[in-house]
Amino acid sequence: RGGGGGLAVAMEAVLPLQASSVDLTLSGFDLGSDDGMMVTTVVAWMESEPSALTSLTLDWGQVCGRVREALLGAVRKTHTLVALNV
Repeated sequence: RGGGGGLAVAMEAVLPLQASSVDLTLSGFDLGSDDGMMVTTVVAWMESEPSALTSLTLDWGQVCGRVREALLGAVRKTHTLVALNV
């Protein structure tokens, strides 16, 4: 069952993104560099238009350009996000 531990770690890492209220300031994700692994994950999550997301918090000054662009796209497309704190 090689690799099962890696999958479990990956699933645990993205668990905070499954909630309806997501606070990226508390996630521990390093979102300050455009080439970071969690940046790619968070951008893909935002681009997937998470239908359960109702509240999102992030520190605009601490996130990279890719995350900012993905956030702007998500705000334009989502119909469920009612609280945005940046």
